[in-house]
Amino acid sequence: CIKSFDIGDRLIPMCMYRISGKRRKIQWQKRIWSGMLCMVFSVGVLLTGCGMEAINPMDKIRDVDYTVMTQENIPEEVLREVDKRKEKEFRMTFRDGENLYICLGYGEKDRGGYSISVLDLYEAKNGLYVQTELVVPKEEKPVDRVVPTYPYIVIKTEYQEKPVVFL
Repeated sequence: CIKSFDIGDRLIPMCMYRISGKRRKIQWQKRIWSGMLCMVFSVGVLLTGCGMEAINPMDKIRDVDYTVMTQENIPEEVLREVDKRKEKEFRMTFRDGENLYICLGYGEKDRGGYSISVLDLYEAKNGLYVQTELVVPKEEKPVDRVVPTYPYIVIKTEYQEKPVVFL
């Protein structure tokens, strides 16, 4: 060998480090397989999140007990606020220290017969979620005179500091 390189106090000929074509091919295959293995492992870690479960803040922790209030049982302060807002759709809450009142109105409707049903009320990590539905009267019922109505619902539940999310 003509060429050599210096390592400290001795000279090593370069020809000792020449790799045959077959050996070079095996080294490249090892590098490719190692790289692919690292990518598969990395993707696996990313997809599983290192074994941690993804938590959705809307996931239900528990159902919340509630009572749909009749007009006679609604506190005066809540009723006054509902009367102020009932002509348009509204959503509001009222806390009195013991209870939480969730109020929801659907605005002015051209006739009576509407009702509101509570589809779900549950606690999640970041709040209370309430889902209601306006039940429209059947067209079959004859209406003598058209009197506008203002369907609303007041739901009473246990006092909580969490915000209320209307679905």
